[in-house]
Amino acid sequence: MKDQGDGLLAGSSRRDFLQTLGAGLPGLALLGPGGAVQAGGRGIPERLPENGGRRVQFGINSFLGNLGRSELRGPVLKTTPADRTNYLDAVRALGVHSIRETFMDWSDIEPVRGGGYLLDAFDDIATKASSRGIEIEALCYPFPDWATGHPAASADKKFVFMGDLPKRNYEGDFRRFIRKMVSRYGTGPGSLGLKTPTRHWIFFNEPDICYFNAHDYAWWLKVFYEEVKSADPAARVIAPALASPGVELAGDTRINATFLDQVLAAGELQGPHYPYFDVLDFHNYPQGYGTRPNVYALNAAYGYVTKALHRHHLNLPIWLDETGDNSKDFNLQAERVVKYLAHAASLGFERINLHGLWDFYPPEFWGVLENTPSGEVPVRKPSFFAFQALVSKIGKNRGVEFLGPGRYKALRPSAEPVYVLWSEGANTQTPCFLKGRLRVTNVKNQQAEMDAANLKLSESPIFVERLP
Repeated sequence: MKDQGDGLLAGSSRRDFLQTLGAGLPGLALLGPGGAVQAGGRGIPERLPENGGRRVQFGINSFLGNLGRSELRGPVLKTTPADRTNYLDAVRALGVHSIRETFMDWSDIEPVRGGGYLLDAFDDIATKASSRGIEIEALCYPFPDWATGHPAASADKKFVFMGDLPKRNYEGDFRRFIRKMVSRYGTGPGSLGLKTPTRHWIFFNEPDICYFNAHDYAWWLKVFYEEVKSADPAARVIAPALASPGVELAGDTRINATFLDQVLAAGELQGPHYPYFDVLDFHNYPQGYGTRPNVYALNAAYGYVTKALHRHHLNLPIWLDETGDNSKDFNLQAERVVKYLAHAASLGFERINLHGLWDFYPPEFWGVLENTPSGEVPVRKPSFFAFQALVSKIGKNRGVEFLGPGRYKALRPSAEPVYVLWSEGANTQTPCFLKGRLRVTNVKNQQAEMDAANLKLSESPIFVERLP
């Protein structure tokens, strides 16, 4: 096979390459058209990713809205004003301008029905984020026990799964809560007048691994949409935040891999504003597929989602609002974060959020910050500097192109491209399209200049720019 230009494979060569590549990637196998993917087989989707020059925005997931009655509990929480300052300062230092936050946390905001809304901490999050130029993508999740009927958890629990929808007789309470949040933190009359208001509202989290059906989810999604739009017609509703669209994980019976199709076909979702959301979002963690991390699991999920939208005659922006790595080896985590984000950026997502801002309890080491005691300035992990380097080098882009395994080209609006490169297998040679003097930045955000002839690739990704 022959490289075309920067090494991008074209025409039938792309299809041949894909078949060759798929043979060496255990962990994925496609079922029939419109069906799910079964993890544990072989192969990858039928086309290589192309994002068509679409700009990709990077953000990070935060948990400052978890105050003790949500899913996360105990010493992992960061609930003080000092915490909110320290962690939002860290977000600003990363260079990102958006966070997905558990901001419509009804369980913490109205713990007692009719007892009023406890908004002081959320006002603090919103004003501090806004002053730093950080947009909040507000996640509506979880819901209070009194609305869902979920049994109250004991105080010593560190994590409580709260994947329940409210009972329908609490529709009025839910509508009032949504109107209050959107009106207060958005742009309408009576808002806080934030410099960076919230305009993106996400409904629920991973409904495809919960124990309700698609019809119930569709009913509540429509209610949510109606109230968001009534308070701010220009706001965007994001849904359904799927855990594993189109991919069935071996041994995990909770996942409903075709949940998206079921929601889109539900009678409860029909109406003049179908599908009652503006952006489709989902989650994907490459280390969850097969015996080793497989970035092409992203292709499988993205392919299922785009085909599902096509089947229902929809054309919507798509977000990847959770991906990341929880390796105990923090240097390995840093390398994987760059690889996952670079590959995801080549697929066509509008936004990609890294999960997440700080570590949870072992083995949940997802963060770019350590789980530093509340009130202290958080410790930055190697993944912090890796993500910071990625945002610095390719955060302002007009698309990312897939050139082949370990080869990505980030197009920039008014500068030369940046290449994200690492070795795959035994090939450590400099790509043939790189000549002359180069600026090379590693995952520690350290830079050096060298001649292309002296560049050798390793499994650790680097950012490469041509020098004049």
